[in-house]
Amino acid sequence: MFAARLLTLVTLLVFFLPGCSPPKKMPYAQNIRNVIIIACDTLRAGHLGFMGYERDTSPFIDSIAERSVVFENMYTPKSLTLPSFTSFFSGQHPTTTKIYKNMWPLAEDQHMLTEDFKKAGYQTMFFSASGILHSRYKLNKGFDFYRDADPHPEPAEHILQLVKEKLDEGINKPLFLTVHFWTTHSPYDPYPEYEELFADPEYEGPMNGTVDTLNAYNLYQLDLEPKDIRHGVDLYDGEIRELNDEVRDLWEYFDEKGLIDNSLIIFWSDHGERLGEEHLFQHRRDSEWELHVPLFMHFPGDFMGGTRISSLAETTDILPTVMEILGVRAPKNIDGISLYPLFENPDADHRNVLISLGVDDSGKFLFSQWDGFERVRIPSPVPDPVPVFLDEQDLERLRALGYIDD
Repeated sequence: MFAARLLTLVTLLVFFLPGCSPPKKMPYAQNIRNVIIIACDTLRAGHLGFMGYERDTSPFIDSIAERSVVFENMYTPKSLTLPSFTSFFSGQHPTTTKIYKNMWPLAEDQHMLTEDFKKAGYQTMFFSASGILHSRYKLNKGFDFYRDADPHPEPAEHILQLVKEKLDEGINKPLFLTVHFWTTHSPYDPYPEYEELFADPEYEGPMNGTVDTLNAYNLYQLDLEPKDIRHGVDLYDGEIRELNDEVRDLWEYFDEKGLIDNSLIIFWSDHGERLGEEHLFQHRRDSEWELHVPLFMHFPGDFMGGTRISSLAETTDILPTVMEILGVRAPKNIDGISLYPLFENPDADHRNVLISLGVDDSGKFLFSQWDGFERVRIPSPVPDPVPVFLDEQDLERLRALGYIDD
């Protein structure tokens, strides 16, 4: 009898000691079997209808956002693809991961939250649209299946085909699935039917949306008039409308597979884009246009649909939130902070300030602090990056993107 009582007491102590109790699923986890992440590269938050844009760039995406939880003030800490994805999947700021630029491989001991999802029984899959995210840079840690795109970016229709082929093989475990679209990345070259929606058909100026043209303008080697800048914006907006229809096609496939009714779906972008502001196109610095990203979470049955959360948040917070909702234990030493309390109180304080990292044309770091109202330049807390040797595979990926020419 004494032994039985002692065993009961020990069991109770184990479950009630801090840090020992197993994580519990939250009410929001009802009917959720899968986690699906739709990652749209270089998608500027302010150019989407559900984020207040006046143009009709994203009608289908807007219709899903209306049935989702929208985070109005979500920011990436770094406006480059590999560093941003690394922070998203690790829950760590770039100053922690030390991934400051594209082509920098993750450290061998860098823990990724995908490893925790895999350990929790999820089938982890990634469909990449760009060689910037090639598995040689170690972003594939924790993924059961990681599909590289190399060296040229993959068109969305090909990504969709690959997703269908893989999922049609059968799904035996809960999914942790990421589908990556490259559509809105430079060069700005939408299909003609999308360009015609926004661009002046009579335009004959120098703005053709190529990376060479954008870089020439950035370096003051090319003069552009306001109408030329406007045409660049028109091309970019056409790409968003093209992306909108690609997301619709993916969503309809998920619906056919029955995945909409049992999945938490996250719509997200790794970073935004400058569109001529301060004489710059593209991204790599630490401006509002480059760091503000769209995010919504769609729950089965449109649960919490129409909720809009205005609190300041960082993309490192996204997966820790999902983990808390689903009862997947997250590491304690991550920079990300779960957004879960904001579901109950959308106006609650979450973060007071965000520290963001950019790089100037000379390669020096730019750090800024953002409190939701004013962005202030701050001294760099880390040394400027040393040049990194790029081998022929790295160089070929950059050539394929038009970043270098030799």
